[in-house]
Amino acid sequence: MSRYQILGQIGQGGMGVVHRALDTELDRVVALKLLSGRFAEEEGAQERFQREIRVLAGLSHPNIVRVFDCGEFDGCPFYSMEIVEGGDLETRIRNGGALPLDETLRLLQQAAEALAYLHQRGLVHRDVKPANMMLDRTGVLKLTDFGLARTVTGTLITTEGQIIGTPRYMAPEVLRGHDAAAPQDVYALALSAHEILSGRPCFRGAKGPDLMAQILLE
Repeated sequence: MSRYQILGQIGQGGMGVVHRALDTELDRVVALKLLSGRFAEEEGAQERFQREIRVLAGLSHPNIVRVFDCGEFDGCPFYSMEIVEGGDLETRIRNGGALPLDETLRLLQQAAEALAYLHQRGLVHRDVKPANMMLDRTGVLKLTDFGLARTVTGTLITTEGQIIGTPRYMAPEVLRGHDAAAPQDVYALALSAHEILSGRPCFRGAKGPDLMAQILLE
């Protein structure tokens, strides 16, 4: 961790805090993701974070964020990855509305190619959504946040019976507890396409049980 100089926080999500940092050994700016604080205390968080590192370290695709290094600081795991300067699609839609059709098609093709690459390797992302699609300054899409990624076996239900992921983008069969599989990523990509083209989520307004009921009735 001593090789990194923290420059500021970029954001935070369900798996930790992401900082902009300078890698002093290689003299380059990176994104540094650290599992700490309340995130580290959540049940299964350490295991999911380590899985995210393992998954990303084994991937090499132009539309998937690259991992450079990983380690541990004060008992908390971290990894460094390429920094994507253009922001995520959810923020862009929220600030500017729907994207033009030609740009949407170009971005969806890149996202689809990233998912195809994952699926060919027996992996499922499990949390495909505009917030996990970053754009670099040249407009290239980078799929991020692999904390829930896993092989095609295994369910989305925790030992407490709670669903892990973002229900708004989940297929009905996933909400019913079926095993993760590639079609669920494709379904989530289709919902993301609707959101990018219309400027609003397909399922909106309702939350919790009401949102799940709305999805299951479709």
